[in-house]
Amino acid sequence: MTPFFTTHLTYYHINGKFQSTVGRNKILMQAVQLPPQSKAVEVLTHLCRSDPLPIELNITILNSYHQDEEENDDYKPSSYPRDAFIKDGPYLGINANDLPFLARDFKKEFFSLRPFLLGKDDSTENAKDSHDGESNVNDSIDERIMDSTACLLLLCPDNSSAWADRRRSILLKEIDDNLIALCLGREFHFLNLLFTQHSKA
Repeated sequence: MTPFFTTHLTYYHINGKFQSTVGRNKILMQAVQLPPQSKAVEVLTHLCRSDPLPIELNITILNSYHQDEEENDDYKPSSYPRDAFIKDGPYLGINANDLPFLARDFKKEFFSLRPFLLGKDDSTENAKDSHDGESNVNDSIDERIMDSTACLLLLCPDNSSAWADRRRSILLKEIDDNLIALCLGREFHFLNLLFTQHSKA
């Protein structure tokens, strides 16, 4: 299903046919199928969430590359993206030679998810009733947006769209007071990690 956003109608390409729904940028939550997660995002997200949580980020040359392979501009290891990262205790490293591939994959992941977040934004504003199915979809969209923006911002901290969508995703979360501190704590930890590499971000 691919959403086509217009001013008053949203058209969905479902099973080879165009279907529309009335409402500005309204998304049919029950029909949402998120694209599969990028392998690069999956690997980096796992490293960032696994214990011990990383407290410092470094971009460096990892030993998995050989000198003769580094000289080849088209070189891309078969183990990408697994060997693009290394974690030693609370220290997280990213292979500098893989930065072009990672930036490409992170941007592709992020921009493939943006229409779902923007559609959810308008649906949340206009919705009067909430359903468990829609809530589960919202949570999934939020989680994927947070993962993709975290990965992208660790490499490209000047991406204003990623910052704006990350803020939007946090503000639209339907959580109680007990989870607010946890959510903000995770965000502060992410910011501290980002600032270890990009102090002027």
